[in-house]
Amino acid sequence: MEMKTKVRSALMSIGIMLFLVEFNQLSVAMEIDINVIAEPSLPATNMIQNSSFEEPVGNSNFWIEGGYYKGKGEITVVANQAHSGGMSVCATGLSDDAQGQMLTQEFYVPTDIPLFFDFWVKADRDLPHGGTVSLRYLPDNKDILIDGVDAQISSVVKIPGKWIQFSNPPKDIVANPSILFWQPRTKDMPRTYQPTDTNVIVFPRDKFDNQDKVKVRLYIIAKGMGVLWYDDIVLKPLKTKLMYTVKGIDVTEIKICNSQKKIIEQKTFFNDWQGEFSGTAVVLADDSYQVEVKTKSGATKYAEYPPKTN
Repeated sequence: MEMKTKVRSALMSIGIMLFLVEFNQLSVAMEIDINVIAEPSLPATNMIQNSSFEEPVGNSNFWIEGGYYKGKGEITVVANQAHSGGMSVCATGLSDDAQGQMLTQEFYVPTDIPLFFDFWVKADRDLPHGGTVSLRYLPDNKDILIDGVDAQISSVVKIPGKWIQFSNPPKDIVANPSILFWQPRTKDMPRTYQPTDTNVIVFPRDKFDNQDKVKVRLYIIAKGMGVLWYDDIVLKPLKTKLMYTVKGIDVTEIKICNSQKKIIEQKTFFNDWQGEFSGTAVVLADDSYQVEVKTKSGATKYAEYPPKTN
């Protein structure tokens, strides 16, 4: 009986010790604060509001009503043609010198982040002299002139009466996407462009006064006699800057993993933990991430981004 009592007492002591260890680890973990944000935020969304023109346009909306500022023509949202949904933008040029446009309100895009740029376009039997979807940048630095990134459509719109995706024209057209990035410049510099045959664009931070974002407007442009329809315009980040801050005591490791548990970034601290650490990792925009923090006591705390919703 005495032996059983001693064994029971020993087991109780061990249980209390394990409880205290677990409680201590939990207390340490609770003292760890993890803050995670991303710019652009996740999940990634289309930066072009009302991208298929199903909602009203006008001065108080994202898309401002368009028109022809030279020659004769008309730009309207129509219901008789659409790639998806029920509406699209139709640009009808009625004279050889016709030039018209529809544009958006101002918005911001991040620098040094690849942006997926795409849209669908259809031409009537008579192809207008020109057509462009242009992302015009509006620098805060007034010494830098306004210019833009122009997606050319003349090479892809060669089959009249058929909706064609800018980034993926049918094989019988034998054409690639063509984008001209007009380089930032001051008025005393010549105008130059950087061509690309993909639909991914990047606004270099060092060319825009090292700013984190650039103000832009999107323009739909048509020139000359003929009819063009535009629909389903997309501007979406392919990557994002994941920014995290960890505060607490005795942190030994910070690890960033994606949804497949692949380590994106890892920081180890020995005797150099200062009580707080902030970092930034450029990650893919079509994934989710976990920040894992470990302490000297063996405690571990996690933070998910984007936060999981019930």
